[in-house]
Parts: sequence; C-alpha cells; structure tokens
Amino acid sequence: MTEIDVLEKYGGRHWYLISKRRLIHQHISNKGKILVIGVGAGYLLQELDKRDFEVYGIDIDSKAIKYTKDKGCKTLILANALTIPFHDKCFDYVVASDVLEHIKNAGIVLNEIKRVMKGNAKFIFTVPAKENLWSIHDIKLGHVKRYEKNNLKKILENHNFIIEKLQFWNSFLYPIIYMQRRLNKSIHHDLYKSDRWYMNWLMPLILNIESKISFIPFGTTLFGVVRKEM
Repeated sequence: MTEIDVLEKYGGRHWYLISKRRLIHQHISNKGKILVIGVGAGYLLQELDKRDFEVYGIDIDSKAIKYTKDKGCKTLILANALTIPFHDKCFDYVVASDVLEHIKNAGIVLNEIKRVMKGNAKFIFTVPAKENLWSIHDIKLGHVKRYEKNNLKKILENHNFIIEKLQFWNSFLYPIIYMQRRLNKSIHHDLYKSDRWYMNWLMPLILNIESKISFIPFGTTLFGVVRKEM
C-alpha cells in the first residue's frame, strides 16, 4: 500500500489527518481562488469545494489525481511544484501540506509559489519538524529533511515572505514519538495504527488547543501562514 493509498483509506476518519485539515481551514476565510500543491487523496479539495471556493490542485502522482477526481474535484493537473503551470498573481491562497520536505531545493518552489500568489494572498503549509525525529519513517515517505523552526523562518524571510504564523503542532505526542525513534531508528512507526475511537475523540480536542498556543517549543509538525511582501 502506497502513502497515497493510506491517505485515501484513513483521510476521512483519522484524527491526525482530520485535525490538520481543520487547522488549514481556520486560515481560509474570504472567498477566492485556491491552489493546493500536493492533493493527497483529495479530502481537503473536496471540503474546500463544498465551501464554494474555486479550487485547483497539482500533484506529481497520477494516483493522487485519480483519488481526488473521484471525489468530484475537476480542476486538477499532473504537474511539478518546481514549475507551477499557472500565470503570475492568480491565487488568493496557496496550500502545501507536507510537501516542502520532499524537495531538495525548496527555494525554487517557494519562488514559484510567490509568483502565482496575488498581492494579498496567503501561503499556508505544514512540514515535518525537528531533525532529532529523523528516522526510517522519513526515508520511507521520501523526505529529504525535517525542518527546525528558526531555519525555516530564515528561509521564508530570505524569500521575502511576511510571517503571520509559524508554530509547532502535534506537541502532545512529541515526547512519545521522540523516545520511540531514539530507541530504534530502524522502526517505521505507523501513525495510522492509532486509529482508535478514543484517539479520534481526544486528539482533535488537544490539537485544537495546541493550535491556539504559539509558544510551544517543540512538536512533530511546523504549521505556517505567510504573505508575500508587496
């Protein structure tokens, strides 16, 4: 089963995936045109479409495009984020959830994202956090890096983004995951095995609280909202 298959199987019911999409939704308010880079299995695009946004998606995985089309999303392109196939200044929002960690030269993608953003647009993203969590889990998912907050902040500022929010997320489970990966880096920890009714009830509450606390100094994920300089 590929990662896209896993996202299709668990995307509609797993606490982590649902909570991450809710976090993204919180920062998309005004109606407009949205580009989603890395469509996954299409759940986010389906939800945005139901909110009457004009949604476009790109992905390099044909299976991801298929799963997303099956959910009724039509404006999809099989394309690479290194060369986004849209004109300059045409999107009000750009979303890239767990994408940048797959790209060796993320600066090229950031320049492309900035190019297609309107002057007042938002770029909303998540990336895996903390280099000390690096393990075979990252290798199996095709990651080239995990991000540290200060380093990511410098990268964004060097590409002329104005940071509105940059904070750790999924902090509650960070100590447990850290110990697991320190004890045995060769184990591929499957987050989706935590698909229990009590986790699906409890964790969204915890993650919602975390999203409102900006000063937590650790977490498995970094969440950001930035604008480009006018």
